[in-house]
Amino acid sequence: MQQTIYDLVVQMLNEGGNAADTLIQKKLKNHPDNSDREMAYSKISDGDLGMVLPEKFGIFPDAEDQSYIGKILHHLGSKGLIDSSVSPTYQVGSTRLAALKKYGSDVVATDQFETDDVINMASQKKTDYGDLDIDVVFKATPKEIAAEVENFDPSVYATKLGRGEVHIAVRMGNRVFQIDLLDVSNDRATKQFFQKSSFLDLASEVKGAFSIILLRATAAAMQLEQGDAFEAVLASAENNPDTEFSKILQKQTKLGWNPVGARFSLGEKGLKLVLDLRKPKRNDPTKMSRKSIDVESESRIGFENLDSLAQVVLNHPEASGSTIYHATKLADFIGKNKDRTTIDTIWDKFVDSAELNLKNGISEEEYNLGMSTLGKLMKKDWEPRKEAVKLNEARAGIGRFSGANKFNKKAALHVLRTIVDETNNEGKASFDIDFSENSSIDLVEKMDSMFCHFGMDKRGVFYMESSNSGPVYSKNVEKRFGFNTDLLESFKSLQANESFQSSLKDIFKRAGAFRYDAELFPALTHKGTKNGNIIFVGTPYSKDKLGSSGALVLFSCKLWNVDRQSWQAISPQKSDELTKILKYESAQSGWGSEWRVYTNNEDMQMDGSLRVNLGPVLANYLKDNNSFEKALTIVSSRKKSAEKQELVSELEKVSQELQGSLNSFADQATSNLGGVGSYIEGVVLKIKKANGDVFEVKGTSQAFDERKKVFWEDRVNVLNLEKSIENYFAKEILGTKTTQPAALNRGIRAAAEQFKPTASGSKRKIEFLDFLIPYITEGDIDFNSIKAKSKEALSAFVKEYKSSLSEFRGKKKNLDPDSIRKTEEFYSQIENKINKLKEAVNSKLDGKPFYINLLNAVLGFRVDRIVNFEVGSGRDPKDEFRKKVIIWNGRAQPWHIGHDAMIQKGKKMMKQLGADAVYIMLVKGSATSKDKSTNPLSEKDQYDLVSSVYDNDPQVIVADKFAKSGFIVDLLEDIHDKGHKVVGWLAGADRIGEYKKILRAFSPSLYMEDHEYSPIDKDENGDVLVKMIETPRIMSGTKAREAALNMDFEDFYMNVAPKDSSVNTKEQYKNVYEKIRDASAIEEISTSANVGGYAGPAFGNMSRDNEKEAKRSKLKVNRALIQQEATINQVMNYLLKEIGSISQ
Repeated sequence: MQQTIYDLVVQMLNEGGNAADTLIQKKLKNHPDNSDREMAYSKISDGDLGMVLPEKFGIFPDAEDQSYIGKILHHLGSKGLIDSSVSPTYQVGSTRLAALKKYGSDVVATDQFETDDVINMASQKKTDYGDLDIDVVFKATPKEIAAEVENFDPSVYATKLGRGEVHIAVRMGNRVFQIDLLDVSNDRATKQFFQKSSFLDLASEVKGAFSIILLRATAAAMQLEQGDAFEAVLASAENNPDTEFSKILQKQTKLGWNPVGARFSLGEKGLKLVLDLRKPKRNDPTKMSRKSIDVESESRIGFENLDSLAQVVLNHPEASGSTIYHATKLADFIGKNKDRTTIDTIWDKFVDSAELNLKNGISEEEYNLGMSTLGKLMKKDWEPRKEAVKLNEARAGIGRFSGANKFNKKAALHVLRTIVDETNNEGKASFDIDFSENSSIDLVEKMDSMFCHFGMDKRGVFYMESSNSGPVYSKNVEKRFGFNTDLLESFKSLQANESFQSSLKDIFKRAGAFRYDAELFPALTHKGTKNGNIIFVGTPYSKDKLGSSGALVLFSCKLWNVDRQSWQAISPQKSDELTKILKYESAQSGWGSEWRVYTNNEDMQMDGSLRVNLGPVLANYLKDNNSFEKALTIVSSRKKSAEKQELVSELEKVSQELQGSLNSFADQATSNLGGVGSYIEGVVLKIKKANGDVFEVKGTSQAFDERKKVFWEDRVNVLNLEKSIENYFAKEILGTKTTQPAALNRGIRAAAEQFKPTASGSKRKIEFLDFLIPYITEGDIDFNSIKAKSKEALSAFVKEYKSSLSEFRGKKKNLDPDSIRKTEEFYSQIENKINKLKEAVNSKLDGKPFYINLLNAVLGFRVDRIVNFEVGSGRDPKDEFRKKVIIWNGRAQPWHIGHDAMIQKGKKMMKQLGADAVYIMLVKGSATSKDKSTNPLSEKDQYDLVSSVYDNDPQVIVADKFAKSGFIVDLLEDIHDKGHKVVGWLAGADRIGEYKKILRAFSPSLYMEDHEYSPIDKDENGDVLVKMIETPRIMSGTKAREAALNMDFEDFYMNVAPKDSSVNTKEQYKNVYEKIRDASAIEEISTSANVGGYAGPAFGNMSRDNEKEAKRSKLKVNRALIQQEATINQVMNYLLKEIGSISQ
């Protein structure tokens, strides 16, 4: 199915010339009459149309027609190879515009959107044609037709077969142009639609292929009825094993393909229901191969009636064929008639498909223009995706030339080009790199312990962080690192080491907030082997090369960007300087004997040389930037060619050889921190560019992989058993629709967004679990049978656990003490989970109360991550001295009377809420800030204007710095840094509901783990003590900007500025007025905060993309609410008696 859409897009994008170019070389030049000709492909211009297109429209060409196309059509018709009773309509692709110019507008069907002005603009924009598509009815095979064309005049006509078409190169003197005969004998309507050319899109310079991809994305996002749902499709296949679909599915399942979802797909045959399948890729199991199969043999609706198709796909009675014919009209219709969640879903699918199928087929300028134009119409911001070639981010994964995590072709070429460039070996087919002599290329040992961050935050407070823990401080270390003895004890040791802390403070004074990326070797929690080594993961390291407590290998350092409120990479030179400073401090201050410090760039380097055999082909492509860009274009092309085949073959050969060399280094090397006979996990080839970017390529040791299995085999078995238990209880006992974590989380989020709690305190979680059931399960659940099934399943898993543990105990004599301890910790972890499950399974509850209690035991941890049930105790008396504020936040482009009305309403609420001020937080949206038409004002312009308005108002404070974004978590950072307490929030009616959901998910206790206090408090019911204040909408930013464009300054000022503004404010508005008038386009922007996105650990993992799950579960929710109160009380009473109350 994916290949189908790609083929369709290729057909639409094919501007011609590809076949003609090939045919010049392979056929036309070989004809004796052409031997001395300097032939070249040429586009067909408007001036050529008279000689190329048939002389008359609406009748099949006769013998009198002397046009190039007319002559060949007449010849083929006279031979009976095409149907001469059916005249071409010239409605396919840009031929439609060519026909209009040749024959007049009366002969080309247009709709109400393709006005004379639009057609004139399209005609001016497009004045030549890569090829012309001639729609005819084939009566013979394409091969027979192609042969007859060449027989007609082989010095003028040459052919190549395409998919349902014949490509013809036509020589006109020394110019060669291309026409394509397109067979429409069976599906004229489909081909005219899929290869259409909208005058409206041409006028907007939006490629027609965008409409197909957007329409398919819309179809894929269609709501599934009950009978079309994923589970219903699988059930039907199971119940009807002899159907064609069921047989295909059975075959695919045996081949390792797993069904993951159902959706609608719009292809050449029309709208069909399809089943999506996934399978781990053979060379990289962490990535998935994709395919889909048709659930039904016949399409539900085709392209014969575009009005009907539009109404079905868009689910709207006012949709028409014209709506889906034009990309711009389709985007506009979606933006105006679909809800935000549906638009987001369609947009995400559209972007993914466009990136895959369209991006490489047109120019970057055409692609970005189309995406930006359609995005604006759908109220979405388009930012071009940057290709991830840079591979030096910590723990983001290191690439390889070959094998798992293999570079794609473009990335591999970038790496090789950098090697050639930085070693001054341009144009050489082979050369050696001596690592000791070349400063741009290093080979370093890959460390094999625990990755971590540590440093001083913006307050000058020490913290550590593992790969997924978030910042860990002394007050939350037991909670965050309590699961891992190595991390916990290391933190405590470093925190208590006064000399170490003193060194960090010195660096803080020098550089401000900083963060080291490092490998942690926690020797203090390890006993080691008899021969003096410690195995942290799989590599033996010598105790003598570590401090008494451990060691730190520093990779790099990052600094805190105050403006962006985030960690920022710095220059390699500055990073090296800061890592060396800490290493120097460890020796000078004496704490290095406890925690020894190494730097990766200095101490982990390896000697040797690398032979690079590029061969003449690759050497030629990598010799300079122009040749390199050509190579990138070739490998990016979807078209097959001898040139591409040769380049890819040579690239693969060189990649495999280089990977083999790196792997060989790893196999033969000993560790810089190891003793005699040590081995390493692998090596990393670091290729440093002049601009500071670093490519990293990993080589792995086969010996290491084999040895690591000895230490990790039992731990992997434990993890697999743990996963099996969770999946079985979720799917087979609780009846969840899926065991996929992402899908379960989506269901929980969907329920959370619809959940309106009535219970308080601990009962609220039980109430939510009851409410959650229909969102994550399918069909009716037999609550009375769950208990017996649970006991039987648990008994089987306990036996499996005991068997695995017994097997491990038999191997302990062959393992070192630390590997034994770590494996036992794995077993202890799963034992704790089994015991928790036992408590739930053996409870005295029955029926639905038993089910809810079990649901909490199995999936409660997921619920706790997403939905916050934390209760509070009201205002913290210790915070009484803090200024209490009512928040307004937004972009204000520009500030106008509508904004001022909101602030005045906030001021009126101050006494009621005990507030001290209204706090204005200006935001410059990250996605739209580069669009000068909608964001004409700089941050300084915004601040100067708004602060001038309230300069003499003690009840209004304008934040003196901009938040990182409009996300509430980022707004709270500024509020916290100012020491304020939030008691009210100004928001429009359309935002209040979303704000409440986000704030309900806020956890003051989690926030205070890495902050001095919480700007938001909760009451004993878990509700935030923030009053949502609905604000009026008097004016929009769009109207204010329109006023600037359409009025003189005085009228603009009178209509936009708050009353009684000062002279200074008027001057600021004059500046704003001029800035806006520099813009040429206007678009509505929101003046409310964006409440979506990642909100950090202090918030539940809320999302706004769950409307589909909510709607699908609506009927089940209604049923589930019956007798809910009794169920909650029964579960709660049991828990209070037998287990203890549940609280966050």
